[in-house]
Amino acid sequence: YFNYCDKKLRQYPHRYPVPKCHTRYPIKRNAIDITHEHRLNEWVYSLYPSGQLSADRFLKVAKVTAIVAFFYPLPTRVDRYAELIKLMVSYFILDDHTECGYGDVGRDVDHCRLVWTQFMTMLDDFKYPGSVPMSEWKPYLLGMYPVFKGISDTYTEQQRERYVQEFKNYAEGNIEETVALRDGVVFTSIEQQLKIRLKTVGARPILQSMEYAYEFCLTESEWADPRLQELLDLCTELTVLVNDIFSFEKEALTAILDGCSVMEAMDAIIGRIATKEERIYCVSRDILTDGQGCSPAMEMMVRCIFYYTGGNFKYTTTLDRYHMFNKA
Repeated sequence: YFNYCDKKLRQYPHRYPVPKCHTRYPIKRNAIDITHEHRLNEWVYSLYPSGQLSADRFLKVAKVTAIVAFFYPLPTRVDRYAELIKLMVSYFILDDHTECGYGDVGRDVDHCRLVWTQFMTMLDDFKYPGSVPMSEWKPYLLGMYPVFKGISDTYTEQQRERYVQEFKNYAEGNIEETVALRDGVVFTSIEQQLKIRLKTVGARPILQSMEYAYEFCLTESEWADPRLQELLDLCTELTVLVNDIFSFEKEALTAILDGCSVMEAMDAIIGRIATKEERIYCVSRDILTDGQGCSPAMEMMVRCIFYYTGGNFKYTTTLDRYHMFNKA
């Protein structure tokens, strides 16, 4: 019974033919996306009044229910699933306001710094409640505050610390990207480009939120384990690379950097994706077969990484975000 999902996830035409590419990781859809289909709009549009986006622009944001279904496919509580949808809506609202011409900020550096600083101030309030004045915040930040705060309140002190830090890194990356665009920075290598995009793609905060979705808790030493950190970085780079295949602008940049055609660049990206997927398998195997034992929480995190990797591939290959308002 995939009719509603199929309506949301259609393969849209691309400016260039997309090479065949596959993932070795599992793809699964959360059953709540079907059983609670009648409540999806309720959860999404709870942020519409404060979102400050027009109705047609917010309709684009409303498609995040599909991404949540594939990023968090394992059984979870309905109330937590609803908050994950609101969290993803918040991502898209911030993205539209700070990156798009129709947004509140666009790519204005001073305004960008203001909004993202307010966002980071909001995160600080989770650690020191009541210490942050909210009177000057943007309405959309006020609207998403209860969502971020509600998730934070379920965490231990250690979890909250990494939750806040991952989202701060995301905010700082967005400021860096906007400054680079203003200053006309010319990227001369994929690695230079990735240094910023690995922050702005927002994968690490999503991966950390698996602890909220499935109610497990990694110890501080488990989170700091170099192998887990490598897995998180690999997943983040894969998110960027898979996105590159379906966003013409980034394909073109890759072609320029590598000095090759767009199609050659996409083939190179697909090769890089396969290499990263293989590395995820090797590192995960090392964690799961560790002679000292692997905790249930760590095992669950590795499982979440597998499903996130497959889910990102599924969602991105059918994403119309880059085409919905492209009339050319």
